Amino acid sequence: MELSKIVMNRLLVITDNDSDQETINTILETNKKHSNILIKCSPNVEEFTFEVCLFNSNQSIFQTFSDKKPGTIAEYRSKSINQNLAYMLKNKTALLTTGVEIFKNPEPLSISGRPNPRYFKKEDYRHYLYNEKYYSSRMSELILAQSKEVLKMMFERLEGFCDHLYFDELQDFMGKDFDLLILFVRDSNLNVFAVGDFHQHSVSKSDFTARKPYIKKGEKFLSKEEYKLLFKGKATIDETTLVKSRRVPEKICTLISSKLGIYLESSSPVEGHYELLEDESKISYTLEDSTTVKLFYNNSTKYSCSPAINWGYSKGDTYKKSCIILTKTFDSLFEDDFSRFTYLLLKLILYM
Repeated sequence: MELSKIVMNRLLVITDNDSDQETINTILETNKKHSNILIKCSPNVEEFTFEVCLFNSNQSIFQTFSDKKPGTIAEYRSKSINQNLAYMLKNKTALLTTGVEIFKNPEPLSISGRPNPRYFKKEDYRHYLYNEKYYSSRMSELILAQSKEVLKMMFERLEGFCDHLYFDELQDFMGKDFDLLILFVRDSNLNVFAVGDFHQHSVSKSDFTARKPYIKKGEKFLSKEEYKLLFKGKATIDETTLVKSRRVPEKICTLISSKLGIYLESSSPVEGHYELLEDESKISYTLEDSTTVKLFYNNSTKYSCSPAINWGYSKGDTYKKSCIILTKTFDSLFEDDFSRFTYLLLKLILYM
């Protein structure tokens, strides 16, 4: 109370109740007498310290932090608390992290059809950590595993520190990452701005093991209109402001629009050129040309020509010259009756 007079501001005090109901009652009465001071403690005498409150609110993370230890229960037997919590209290145990792991992939559930002994279940905190760092690919899963109360506090904290949230490459958010993104979009107190291109959604992904939201039941792919409906009533969708590509020349944009049904304009100063190579000498020359990047559907490393890269990995790159090795699906691409509906899954290939 004296401190509040010195700082001349509102004061929040978080304290323990020491399993004493009289202490709790005194705190409640004190709060009624002061408008600029708020003292908080758990109203539950079994949550006798702040550490116990944290443990009870995050048991999905702490429950497997330690195993049952001999001699740790007697000290807290009268309080009937969790064995792992008792060990943590006695040994001043804490769960500390040092950052985010972006290079190491999480251990898979099984390897070659056999259980992986290094895999930890979702109930175990080690499912989310590697050498005291959070797996970046499991952070959304960890956040979504929290209780409604914890999620509410997290979002309120975001609102306090962020005026706007910006997301790039919206189409790459899949699985739990997409679920978390939707929570951000649906929160009326958060201003979310996201940009992306639906037609690039199978090229790069935030989670390559996930299929949601683009694969529906029955192995059917989500259409663009169905994708937009996922944000219905919660977002304003603008499909015109960024319709012009700075990278793709006008001639290529015209080809994409006419053959693939993807409307695209160009603001590139480059004139651009494309042709179908059918002459063997031209094909050989192009494959041997070190200034032309060869784009393969997959397994580009198996071919002797260079430089070469898989189509998917070329996303975001800019090449002066490139040669796309067409798959059988696109044998008739340059024929007048080529249908963009024939192989909808592969219609994004020339877009890169």
